[in-house]
Amino acid sequence: MKADELYSLYSSDSVKANKKFTSKVLLVQGEISEVSTNIKSEQIILVKTGIPGAYVNCTLEEPAENLVSSGQVSIKGICSGIGEGDADLGLPGDVYLTRCIVTIK
Repeated sequence: MKADELYSLYSSDSVKANKKFTSKVLLVQGEISEVSTNIKSEQIILVKTGIPGAYVNCTLEEPAENLVSSGQVSIKGICSGIGEGDADLGLPGDVYLTRCIVTIK
């Protein structure tokens, strides 16, 4: 499924999306916004959703090479739902995938 479709489902009806997707393995496709490393030295890929500041946030199981911003990617991982964001700052929450692997770069 496309990253923007997944995000749209969560933002329009998070209860229904949680029942359908949370704890399930998903294959998500989209454009990379950013590649970084978290405090645990795990590689993180933010996939664009079409909404400024909102991403599908993917934590990789093993680092992947040759990933660049604006590149297309397919990632398989376990969906853990949508984060709260920060309404005061105008930041939407991300949809999170964990234990991810990159299937297409």
